[in-house]
Amino acid sequence: MPTRSLETPTDAKRILVVSDLHITKSDSPLYRNFIDFLKKEFQNHKKAGADHELWLLGDIFDFMVGPFDFWLKIYSEFFIELTRLLNSGVRILWIQGNHDFFIEGLENKLPKGIFIRDDFMNIEIVGFGRCFLAHGDLVDLKDRKYQRWRAITRKPLLRAALSCLPQWLVLKYFLPFGQNLSQKSRKKSQNWESNSQFIAGNKELFREFSREKWSAGFRGVFLGHNHISDQYTERNHFLLNCGSSFEFRDGRFSFFDWNLETGELPRRVIWRPSP
Repeated sequence: MPTRSLETPTDAKRILVVSDLHITKSDSPLYRNFIDFLKKEFQNHKKAGADHELWLLGDIFDFMVGPFDFWLKIYSEFFIELTRLLNSGVRILWIQGNHDFFIEGLENKLPKGIFIRDDFMNIEIVGFGRCFLAHGDLVDLKDRKYQRWRAITRKPLLRAALSCLPQWLVLKYFLPFGQNLSQKSRKKSQNWESNSQFIAGNKELFREFSREKWSAGFRGVFLGHNHISDQYTERNHFLLNCGSSFEFRDGRFSFFDWNLETGELPRRVIWRPSP
């Protein structure tokens, strides 16, 4: 089966979009449901896999830094499912977030057909137009505190230092440290997730960012990061944001299901735990 490159315009018939699950453990209900989602949403398309795509827009995991082999063991079922999808022809686009980054090297540990990138992707869809995909953490450049933190954590020096460390050392010391930082970040986010004024302002900020992309020739914009679900259309353009699993906190999460054969806009779906 020929492998489609990232530059190849996609003629996919169906695209599933997921972001901001913030999976913390491999035995959590959320992780179990995500694995269930990957199995069941694609189970009827093994022979027509090339007609389908999976877009992951960052922060799928609450902490995944560096392309270490131990990630393939800790979240083995996830990578087994990705391998199954890739072998069936499904193309997978993975934008790194602020909780999962420096993971481009995982591409080399998986079959061809997965593309892991930082910042954003520009995707051409046959019969539709161009789409802009990003995690969304570069939308609010006025949040200088966060942007400074992001710049520090993305420095090549840090990447080089991590790559030089023995994996056992990273697993024993760096992993618990990183997980603790992520937990503190989650607690801070809870303070504004219930603030209606912040939500309204941040939602408009993301919409204004999308208008800039529409003016630049993009028809669809897919973002995450701010944990605020949004389905906004303006004339012949749209912005979609899945929100986050924090909206539910019981193992459920939302995703966008885009059936391009019908010509309809992507629809937001709530994935519920298996009975």
